[in-house]
Amino acid sequence: MNLFDCDVLLIDDDPNDIELALLAFSRSDISCTVHTLNDGKEALDYLQGWDEGRRMDGRLPRLIILDLKMPKIDGFEVLTTIRRTPQTAGVPVVILTSSRMPLDIAEAYRRGCNAYVVKPVDYREYTRTMANLIDFWGELNLTPIH
Repeated sequence: MNLFDCDVLLIDDDPNDIELALLAFSRSDISCTVHTLNDGKEALDYLQGWDEGRRMDGRLPRLIILDLKMPKIDGFEVLTTIRRTPQTAGVPVVILTSSRMPLDIAEAYRRGCNAYVVKPVDYREYTRTMANLIDFWGELNLTPIH
């Protein structure tokens, strides 16, 4: 199973990181639509639409990539809401953040993330990391979400 013809939700407040992630997705062999949200409040409003059955023509994302350190509402709260919402509880969530703090890592897993990845600062390493995420979640990982 792979990410062909799928939706990915990218939640990050840094426009440069969003641009790099979109570039990495566009250069991959995997065809998917990437929806971007810029902060935790926007993400929770968007997620509420899934809960009410009015997002993406009823299609859930195959993957959510979530930053932790965002204004208004942080990624921890967004992750908690994703896991507490029946429609999104099974969607894989990858934390992609600049924090290497052990407490943040432990808290993200406690709240139900599927993976925790630290954002590389180097452009090439960042795009390589995104490509690896795409390869794993698109080509290797199987999920019940379709």
